[in-house]
Amino acid sequence: MYISSQSGRSMAEIIGVLAITGVLSIGTTWGITYAMDKHKANTLLNDAKLVFISETQQQTTNTPSDWTKVTSFTPNTTYPLYTSKNSTNNIFVLAQAVPKGVCNHLLEMETENNLSFFNKFGYPFSNCLESNDIIFSFLGKALGSSCKTNEDCGTSFNGYCDTQYGVCRPCENGTTINENHTECIAECNQSSELSCSYQNFGWCCPSNTICNPKPNLDLLLEEACLPTDGLCSCDFTPPTTKVEANCSCKFTAPTTTIEATCAYDFTISEDGKTSFSLTSGYQACPSGQYCYLKYSDNGCGTSASASHTGTLYGACTDLTLVNQGCPVQTSSTQLFSECTGCGNGQYCYLKYSNTGCTASAAASAGATGETVLYGACTDLTLANQGCPVEISSTQPFSNCTGCGEGQYCYLKYKTHSSGTCSNASANHDGKLYGSCLALPSTSAYCPM
Repeated sequence: MYISSQSGRSMAEIIGVLAITGVLSIGTTWGITYAMDKHKANTLLNDAKLVFISETQQQTTNTPSDWTKVTSFTPNTTYPLYTSKNSTNNIFVLAQAVPKGVCNHLLEMETENNLSFFNKFGYPFSNCLESNDIIFSFLGKALGSSCKTNEDCGTSFNGYCDTQYGVCRPCENGTTINENHTECIAECNQSSELSCSYQNFGWCCPSNTICNPKPNLDLLLEEACLPTDGLCSCDFTPPTTKVEANCSCKFTAPTTTIEATCAYDFTISEDGKTSFSLTSGYQACPSGQYCYLKYSDNGCGTSASASHTGTLYGACTDLTLVNQGCPVQTSSTQLFSECTGCGNGQYCYLKYSNTGCTASAAASAGATGETVLYGACTDLTLANQGCPVEISSTQPFSNCTGCGEGQYCYLKYKTHSSGTCSNASANHDGKLYGSCLALPSTSAYCPM
């Protein structure tokens, strides 16, 4: 008998080796692709910077320019490069057909107020597709002429001022500015089509559909119009409001008396002799004072005439003073009493004569007796807070029907019949009809 022995690897071991080799190969390929895309991104960014510097040095006027292919030097990158500038001499560089991997590396290089990227519509670039047209801004400025209001864009400008980015947005072909000059809308048949818009792009949808609020502009417009359930309605009950004071006080006006403190009888005899004598019931003024005589009544209300005879009234006055006037005495009655309503850190701002806070209290309140004043509990640091307004807790809308998921009912009409609608007034009370729309669209139509 012969015994034969062989050495080698089992099938499992061979498969394991092949698997490891495959993983290493995939990892190596991914690493090479990653490095190449990053190198291409750096090369493209460097070329774009050179274009920006070259155009900045050559510009001589503030006249805006359209996109022009770069010919001043031969770029190292393989992507077509174009340049443009706006009315404020901001230079922009456009790179076309940038692949997704290179695009992702570029977005990682974005720096606030230094390097920004925009899409072909002039909005910030944030999502890379398989092929991308990317606009470089080396000053962090948005694409378009700078503006703060629509007037800054010019009276003949077919577009609007995008205040979010501070640039003028022109309307594309087939679109026009809306009545409020806030967005571009499609020039649609208003009787059978719905005007839709997204960013500065507009289109028309059949009236039995709704606008897609966020369409993918890189795909066909078939996705820009969405189906809708059409008619919707809600029962509407206007909420009631009530204004009512939450604090009050009883007010009694103080009483005041003015009375002379000294008086003298003054007479002139037939022979022209005059005499003064202290009037009965009054005492002479204390030491250091004299009686300033002026009035013909003890209430000091009427000044004595030059020919007055009889009793003269006045006030005890310091020797160094004149015309001090009769003293005023105020009753010690508490002005406010039985106050209710406010807690710590607040006071009652009293202003009204009724609980509904519709009638302001007169200046003479309490002059002829006790008067209740009403007002609002107010923080000590505030004034005239006004009476609180209470709104009924009734839910204004109920029994709403008609719209599917992701849609809302844009309520607008008081009647609906066979595609004919009449608008509801501001004080409408009852059922409301409307169109099912998707946010943020507000372009409603009478449902068919």
